[in-house]
Amino acid sequence: MNVLAASLESWGTFLGGIGGIMLAVTAIVTAVAAVRTYRQGQAAVFRQQEEAQKQAREATGRWLKELQERFANDESFAMVRRELYRGQDSDLVQALARKTAYEDPRVGGPEPSVQDWEMIVALDDYLDFFAFLKRLIDARQLDRDDAYMLFSWYAISGLQVPAVEVEIERSFHWVRDLRRLFAEMKRAREAASASG
Repeated sequence: MNVLAASLESWGTFLGGIGGIMLAVTAIVTAVAAVRTYRQGQAAVFRQQEEAQKQAREATGRWLKELQERFANDESFAMVRRELYRGQDSDLVQALARKTAYEDPRVGGPEPSVQDWEMIVALDDYLDFFAFLKRLIDARQLDRDDAYMLFSWYAISGLQVPAVEVEIERSFHWVRDLRRLFAEMKRAREAASASG
């Protein structure tokens, strides 16, 4: 019986050792599989993030293109730009002068014509567009460099008509702030280009 007990004990030790080895191998295989699955999951998440960023960049690009096209192709904006190019001699500046005289009780000028009001409203819409850009930049919904590249000339140089600048100071602080931002960006770019 002693031999049988010793034999069973050695078989038990042998089988226990094999079970321990099997348990260790299973643990290693499971750990390797878990690491592989984790890495695959991380890679999938990374690919999804890259795809989402790509789609966001594409959507932003389409949106900027549409925004710029609206600005370039809107007839009332085009009319305002044509008038601004003419400077102080423009019908728009004359309409603003008539509006100012009409609103000033000391002057008491005649009421501006329907055409004058149409130009003034078109200018308001034009300036509201730039105010909208500034609000988008402040809300981080529009990259300021993108806005600068597309619209800085129009906001800085295109609005350098004294009567329009008075209107901006009086009623369009967002446009004033956008012009300041673009002017600062322009100086920084010029300084970087001069030093580099």
